Amino acid sequence: MLPEWADTERERDAKPLEPQQLVGVLARALLALAPDSPEARAPLVLFLDDAQWADASTLQTLRRLCVHVAASNAKVLILLTARAEGMAEASLLAAFSSDVGRELATSRLDLEPLDRHDTKRLLEAVAGREARADVEALGEQLFAETLGHPLYLVETLKGLLERGAISHDDEGMVLDAARIVEGLRAGAAGVRAVIGSRLARLSSSAVALAQASATLATAAEFEVLRAVADLGELEALDGFEALTHAGLLHETADGRLTLSHDRVRETVSELLGGPRRALLHKRALAVLERAGASPAALAHHALASGAHEVAAVHLERAGVHALNVGAFDEALRDFERALEVTQRRVPVALERRRALLTRIEFTLYLRDGHQLGALQDRWRRAARDARNSAATSEEAFALGALAASLASQGHHTQAGEAARASLDAARASGDAKTSARALGTLGRLAVERRDWTQAERWLHEAEREARSAGEEALALEARARLASVVTFGHDDPQAGRDIEEDVLRRRLELGETGPILASLVSLTYTCARLGDYAEALRLLDEWAVWSERAGNGRVDANVLGMRGMLWFEQDEVERALTAGEASLREFQKVNVVLPYSYAGLAACLARLGRIDEARRAFERGEALNALDEDLYHKAATAWALGDAALELGDFTRAESFYRQALSANSTAWLLVGLRGLGEVHARTGNEGDAVRLLGVVLARRAAGVHQHRRAKSALAHLGQADASDLLEAALALGRAADLESVVAHERSLGDRSARGRQD
Repeated sequence: MLPEWADTERERDAKPLEPQQLVGVLARALLALAPDSPEARAPLVLFLDDAQWADASTLQTLRRLCVHVAASNAKVLILLTARAEGMAEASLLAAFSSDVGRELATSRLDLEPLDRHDTKRLLEAVAGREARADVEALGEQLFAETLGHPLYLVETLKGLLERGAISHDDEGMVLDAARIVEGLRAGAAGVRAVIGSRLARLSSSAVALAQASATLATAAEFEVLRAVADLGELEALDGFEALTHAGLLHETADGRLTLSHDRVRETVSELLGGPRRALLHKRALAVLERAGASPAALAHHALASGAHEVAAVHLERAGVHALNVGAFDEALRDFERALEVTQRRVPVALERRRALLTRIEFTLYLRDGHQLGALQDRWRRAARDARNSAATSEEAFALGALAASLASQGHHTQAGEAARASLDAARASGDAKTSARALGTLGRLAVERRDWTQAERWLHEAEREARSAGEEALALEARARLASVVTFGHDDPQAGRDIEEDVLRRRLELGETGPILASLVSLTYTCARLGDYAEALRLLDEWAVWSERAGNGRVDANVLGMRGMLWFEQDEVERALTAGEASLREFQKVNVVLPYSYAGLAACLARLGRIDEARRAFERGEALNALDEDLYHKAATAWALGDAALELGDFTRAESFYRQALSANSTAWLLVGLRGLGEVHARTGNEGDAVRLLGVVLARRAAGVHQHRRAKSALAHLGQADASDLLEAALALGRAADLESVVAHERSLGDRSARGRQD
């Protein structure tokens, strides 16, 4: 290639040259290549690769060549390639480029990584044949592995070749699918080796910054990186510039910094020793806590630094966040991981374990569409395991949770047995808090049986026990249930409201979001029952504020759904429909679809005459409700479906759904179910049963203003000349009737009807 070099070798008889002599000989040989005039020789292209390695002497020789070319005006193109870091402001190559620019016309071309299309084209060129499915798929894998970085592409292709994943025959490339993964793994190792050699040439501050970025594993602000690396400002700036020029760090569109490729991150991480890695994660945890990072990120660094108790707290918060946005599998993973790292015997940790077990139950409940059987099996196993390990307090807690779940399914006998066993175990272990919970569950069961005297006794005892344990939140939970006793057992909804307002005030003082939301929900229903819609809507606004604080999408959806219900009760059907549709969209965002939502939409659409849409919504709600194992939700949806069927004029299905509502043990739903059945009888001309059932509803203040209004309207459908006499007759029958006897009678009629349909 350089004949002048050969002449020199002959002249000096192959004697060794000193470095300066060698540079001089090379310079003369290069100058001899360049023509003395434009006509002297054909155009010449001189290509010099990896110019970033050139030392000062080599660059001086190249400069002399450029001066000679400029003086001769010869047709010479000199191409130099260099890595980006070689063109740093203070580098020899940058100075050379500036100097030469004064002698010759120069231009600079910054090459970007190949895109997906170009990566596939490169592979096709190597393959020597037109694109086909397997080559196309490998091209996708190559791009995913390398992001089009030419050096990484070459190393990855080398790995594929070395492992026999790709080879050639007469027709072009042959792929061995069985060896692709192994070849990609070998290619990745080659890439890491190249990156490792680059890192070895960097300053300690650059390496420290790279280690900080690899530890964070996500783009971060410069100050965050600097703090994790524990560098001063100037050191960090030097490191930043070195990494950037080396192409190992880049800036995102929003100004944050991250390592340029996953392979860079892997290489840096592999070079970290265990103690240094733990230290970096410890710093990252402290820095990100101050910056208000996500719980998931904080949990990751806490675990990696060995701070397990801190990790458990952040994992629980991460799970709550995931649960609130409907990411149920992610929430379960976080809660179960938190449970795993929580120490079993530390008192504080014990309480956290219980909270986590409850969160896991609720997450499964939402994810699996209210399927309670599997949850009950989990609590039975937990109780058995606790009993076998003599953990009496934990056994009591698990039995209490089992009792609550069984109650939701209407299995009151089994729920009572589990609640009493929980109470016995809690008292045996001296666990006053769990005793209070068990007493509260027994009180709830008594409320659902409408054994008001027993309910009051259990709930007052639960309140006292909770206060003796210093558990004000648990005491208020018992007091909130006492409001139900007053509202429905004493038939005094205003007194019940007074208790609920007192509970809300005290919960606001404690500041716990969950109980506050529970009070707001209950009090909103109570105000609506009393016909105080202005206050109910005001409470909904407060409900929305607390929902936003909690970041809970399900609560947001519930607020909208409740708003729709309030508008519907006030005959603002268009507004009710708008709110209901918005509520359904919000539920869908968090992967929760309640049949009640569809039932409410069906009633609105039917009232507006949009019958086909109403039927579709009705059928969707009916199908979903058939899958629900939670008796409370099932009954709530049943009466809503009954109202929708009534709007559609389908009295048979309306009656069927209202009877389903009677299967619940919620007094509120029982009264709605009786009103619905009375309305069906009124519409179908069955005056005797209509007056009897509607009278039961009208005689009880706890049924609420809206149910009273519908009952009176239904009586008017009977067409009596003197409606006031009919109303008085209904009220007289209702006051004389025993609610339990009426419900039992209607349930028996429903059972006979169901058996008849089966036959």
